[in-house]
Amino acid sequence: MYPGRSLSALLGLAGLAAGCEAVHFIGENTRPACHLDSDCALAAVCDPAQGVCLTTPPTNNLDILFVIDNSPSMAGRQKGLVASIPKFLRKLDTALTPVNYNIGIVSSDIGTDPAPDLQWSGGLTSCDTFAGDDGVLQATPCTSRFALSPDAAAVCQAFCPDPSFVPYKNGLFISKLGSASNVPFDLKSDPQSGQIDLGPQHAFSCMAVLGDGGCGVEGPLEAARRALDGHRADNAYFLRPDSLLAVIFLTDEDDCSVQLGRRKENMPDAFDCPLPSGDAPSGCFNSDFRCLARDVSCDEPLNTAGEKHSCRERADSYLEPVQTYVDFFSKLRPANRLFLGGIWTLPALDQGGQLTVANMTGGSAGSDGLNRVLLPCSGTFSTYPGAPQLRLSKLVQQFRGHLEADLCDAFGYPAALESMATMMLTMAGVAAAP
Repeated sequence: MYPGRSLSALLGLAGLAAGCEAVHFIGENTRPACHLDSDCALAAVCDPAQGVCLTTPPTNNLDILFVIDNSPSMAGRQKGLVASIPKFLRKLDTALTPVNYNIGIVSSDIGTDPAPDLQWSGGLTSCDTFAGDDGVLQATPCTSRFALSPDAAAVCQAFCPDPSFVPYKNGLFISKLGSASNVPFDLKSDPQSGQIDLGPQHAFSCMAVLGDGGCGVEGPLEAARRALDGHRADNAYFLRPDSLLAVIFLTDEDDCSVQLGRRKENMPDAFDCPLPSGDAPSGCFNSDFRCLARDVSCDEPLNTAGEKHSCRERADSYLEPVQTYVDFFSKLRPANRLFLGGIWTLPALDQGGQLTVANMTGGSAGSDGLNRVLLPCSGTFSTYPGAPQLRLSKLVQQFRGHLEADLCDAFGYPAALESMATMMLTMAGVAAAP
């Protein structure tokens, strides 16, 4: 896990209320005083009227949404995710109180066209749609996905040998209620619990390999909102009213959820802007670099090559404000029933992350040929470098119990996902097995 976000540090809050000022006596119970939800234990919320922390009844219903980047270059990261899911599911399946879970998957593709009838290239590219996958839950086995790259096809072959492991009756998400689930059964002996059903694990492995043919202008934050805002009847019944909601992101780039009214700035055409400018227009950058270049401001102009310093999000960014998504998730669930986590580049750009801009080999020598350099992973980390990000960390760090894991550290994915499962159980008030 990323330093400062370790499970042990965060779980230490589960037994104590952080920042307690006093203890209020209510009947025969003692409750820590609070001003904010963050003053309370993870399974509690602050009652501002009384100024005390309230522990709500536990819930054993968990609704878990995975938002998976399916743009080019993501096959290896998807492999790391499906290879790590056994530890995640095992932690849920062996909870001391049985839990019922829904697991859904959406892609990061939300389209780029400014209107349904206005396409950039006649629909010839993966980005040339208005809505993309529109947050619809994805349950197609990877063996039935067309145009998988050789890398993605190899991942699919390795992790989905039996494509029958998908939800019955064209269901769009995995659902486990007690010992029963809506996917084929695969009961195996288990030294800890006696027996365990690996059906959900097999189903996830087939469903989560979305491939890498999706749009490279990724909008994972908007995709998550669309999956949960109720505008798609396809996703009905995924989100239950009494559940803990968890949203887990996997992406190798920052969020590019463009404001609908400014989608004309997605136009793929680009031109050289040779004069250094801290306010170079969107057309000065190619479509792969434009999102970052028009979302952040640094000490040095983004339309020049070199290292950039003190980068921060622009007040006039053409992307949807992160606060929009903070407000959306906050309205869906109280603080102790909402978990957000992700696997992406760390540290965030405004928290010590690096940004170096260079002209890409074989491209234009002007500003329209610039792009961010993917820095190699350090130390013993495996080679899954990602692009600098800022918005993803900015979102999850506004919620209690959030966990972030470094995209570079593929060997750490299993432990990271297991920690996320443990955190979810803690916030739901359910004890995890040792």
